[in-house]
Amino acid sequence: MNLNIPAWKILLYTEPVKFVISRNHPLAHKKSVEAAELKNQPFAVYNVSTNGTNRLLYELCDGAGFRPKTLTAAYNDYGLINEVISNQCISIVSYTFYKQFQSLGFTELHIATSIPLIQKIYLVWVRDANLSPVARGFREILMSK
Repeated sequence: MNLNIPAWKILLYTEPVKFVISRNHPLAHKKSVEAAELKNQPFAVYNVSTNGTNRLLYELCDGAGFRPKTLTAAYNDYGLINEVISNQCISIVSYTFYKQFQSLGFTELHIATSIPLIQKIYLVWVRDANLSPVARGFREILMSK
């Protein structure tokens, strides 16, 4: 559903992302894989999103000539990692999450690609919204960084 709400957005920062797999996944021992090797692999993605890391996944798979086989969807990084470890799925998480929680039982899957594996983090607000003073102050702090 596209509500087509007029909004403002500013880029706050960019951050690398990592494809991740369980340490006992059959691809875990490979130094690098081609995107085409992922054709029959199950993926865990963010729920109801075609942006961010899901968009990167779709671009990567489209470039290799297939649509990703989505086994499950989650609402957050912890849900994705649970699926990666429990169900041998492949997923994408932020570099920050990867570094902080690497000890949970997953590892990076290096994929040979020319697509920049970077996510852009934006601050978005409805253009004509009447923001509370706290929300306006928070926006101003973020915009001043």
